[in-house]
Amino acid sequence: AGRLMYGSGVGFAMHSAPTYMAEMTPPSVRGAVVTAKEAFIVLGMLIGYVLGYLVSGNNDRWYVPYTCSMLIALPLLAS
Repeated sequence: AGRLMYGSGVGFAMHSAPTYMAEMTPPSVRGAVVTAKEAFIVLGMLIGYVLGYLVSGNNDRWYVPYTCSMLIALPLLAS
């Protein structure tokens, strides 16, 4: 049940955030703002895959991707 709720929330956020951003930004920068959001999402996935690949040969390094994620998430949590 938890995964279903989490997946639904993430799916809703991924669908509604670009619409909200497009409605709230001025028409002159609307496309750039929505494109930047999607580009940063893809960049985050790329960084995750690269980190996973770099630590895949060593079973003792599983904590590296989690630590990097926490370093990025803590300032967001604090703000």
